[in-house]
Formats: sequence, structure tokens, C-alpha cells
Amino acid sequence: MPFFSEITKKFTQGSQEAIQKTRDMTSLVSWKADITDAEARIYDLEEELGKVVFAENFEGKTREQIQDILAMDESETLPLSISDWRPFTEILLKILEDKALIADREKRIASLRGELRCPSCYKILPKGAKFCSNCGARIEEPALKEAADPSEKASS
Repeated sequence: MPFFSEITKKFTQGSQEAIQKTRDMTSLVSWKADITDAEARIYDLEEELGKVVFAENFEGKTREQIQDILAMDESETLPLSISDWRPFTEILLKILEDKALIADREKRIASLRGELRCPSCYKILPKGAKFCSNCGARIEEPALKEAADPSEKASS
């Protein structure tokens, strides 16, 4: 009977590993969808931001007037203004929120894959790297532990 017990144990272990891989894959797909959605929102918000800046500073001006404004050298102050900063800052805050969401999801994806990022140039590095292959920065122990932290798998 030990033979059947061993087979049952291996089958159970294999099933549990398959379930965990399925959970990981579901999380991965969900996080990638979050990133795609956030990138689309950022694109729309940046477009909206451009429209606000255009409406406040360039609308109604001739091509020559706009070229004169844009041709000013750096020592001169550009006459750009926004009469009501509230919508402008609200757009910027939404962009920052989405960028933070993207960074969080990318960190979770890297952790799930056993990857880590260089603290200097942010290049994705293989698990266990001691130095960045791109910039040569030393990868400190906390970053290594963070990349291998299993608690990241549980949060979603």
C-alpha cells in the first residue's frame, strides 16, 4: 500500500501546484489588463490636458503668434497660463494615480515571475542577480528578498 499512498501524495501535490499556477496566471492576466486600462486612461488624460493648455494659451491665435510664442528662448518666460488650475491638477493627479497603479502591477508581475528591478536603471533582472547587467549597480539584499517575497502572490 505504500506505493498507492506515494502516488496519491504526488497526485495531490501536482494538483495543488496546478491550482497555484492557475491562480498565478489569473493574477498575471488581471494585472496586465489593469496596466493596459491605466495606459489607455493616461493617454486620454494627456490628450485632455493638452486640450486644456491649448484652449487657455493658443486658441484664437494665429499661426505666426503661436510660432512666436514657441520660438522664445529659455531665458524668456513663456506666457503660458491656466486661469483655473483645478481641472489641470485633477488631470495630473489622475495620471499619477494610474502611473502608480502601473508600477504596482509591474512589480507584482515581476515578483510572480521571480524577477526583480535594478534600483538604479529599473531594468528587469533575473532572480538572484547580484549586479545589474545594464548599469552595473549592486543589487542589495532587501531588493532580493522583496523579489522573492511570497506574500506578494497573495495580494491582488
